[in-house]
Amino acid sequence: MHSQPSQREESWRGQTRSAVTRRKPAWLVLLKVLGLAFMVAFALVAGVSGFAQRDWWQNAFLAPSLASGALALRPWLPDAWSARLDFSPAAPAPVAPRATKKA
Repeated sequence: MHSQPSQREESWRGQTRSAVTRRKPAWLVLLKVLGLAFMVAFALVAGVSGFAQRDWWQNAFLAPSLASGALALRPWLPDAWSARLDFSPAAPAPVAPRATKKA
């Protein structure tokens, strides 16, 4: 036979739950900010290293947003990084003309 919890136990449980739920959104906001900072840092490395000219970057869904975020940070980057930051598509490879057979 189970006894009913006292009013004091009920209120203690309610306070614990509300305290956890109050803090949970703050952790979610922090994780979202850290995730966004990580993605912009990845975009900065991609823009400096030349990965941003590759097909997988140019066709990525979030590439334009991340590139604009990385370009917005250009004034705070070192001069060497800001000079190399490039998100333009790569120029297509030149196509050599085909040799034709003469009959």
